Amino acid sequence: MTLKEAMDYATALVLLVIGLAERPEFPAPNHPQDINWGWCVDWAQVVADNVDGAEMVEYDDIGATDMLHTFIRYRGRYYDSETPQGVRFMRQLPCFAHPHYRRPEAA
Repeated sequence: MTLKEAMDYATALVLLVIGLAERPEFPAPNHPQDINWGWCVDWAQVVADNVDGAEMVEYDDIGATDMLHTFIRYRGRYYDSETPQGVRFMRQLPCFAHPHYRRPEAA
């Protein structure tokens, strides 16, 4: 499976799981960004399980920024559910790049 295929598969699968979980904070999951609010580990695991060389990276900065995130490092780039093109530096992922990063309102 290619990286793009695995990421598309992971996004569709995890959005389906979120929808079935009936969690009140996700009333209508419909955007890859929804995955980055509590489901990033699941997404990254699906990608890592399906792409040779894809590595899960767990970032834990609770206390300093209250930031937890799991994403993929693959061939020198970083990926998460809302960054399918990947970025060169981890801090370019949207959750790091924008200091007031917030989940959008569900549609």
